Amino acid sequence: MAKSAILVIDMIKGLEKWVPRKRMLKITPNIASVIKKARAKKVPVIYMVHKPVGKKGMKIYDAIKPTASDFVVYKNQFSSFYKTSLEKLLKKLKVKQLILTGVSTHWCLLSTALDASYHGYKLVLLADCANAPTDEWHNWAIKWMTNSFDITIKTQKELNKIL
Repeated sequence: MAKSAILVIDMIKGLEKWVPRKRMLKITPNIASVIKKARAKKVPVIYMVHKPVGKKGMKIYDAIKPTASDFVVYKNQFSSFYKTSLEKLLKKLKVKQLILTGVSTHWCLLSTALDASYHGYKLVLLADCANAPTDEWHNWAIKWMTNSFDITIKTQKELNKIL
């Protein structure tokens, strides 16, 4: 099985302008469960944090905040790969499979998944660990991804089968 890493994308306070807080909090317990399982299996957990210009004090939700064993990578665009150190980190960790969680499915997860596919990573999206401003946008993004490139859609309860 390919070495995996969990990507936790933009689960930060302050992004409620793009994804309502209640929709972020809806997936937080599922992501917390994924992170706990990943840490127990020594699977790297990588937090992608969008740092918009002018925003300070943006913090990851408390229930899923990083520990000393996790990685935090900052980004300024939607894709986690664009002008970040993510690719270098993934190579250092010898990661071949990315398990995507976070927000927003229709924008940041979609662009990250597309770039990851260009880089040759095996992709898994945990649908119940991702969200967008509306169910319609979330479901549209999942449909677009599954029709456009090789990605597996699972739930957090199926994580043990893919790690």
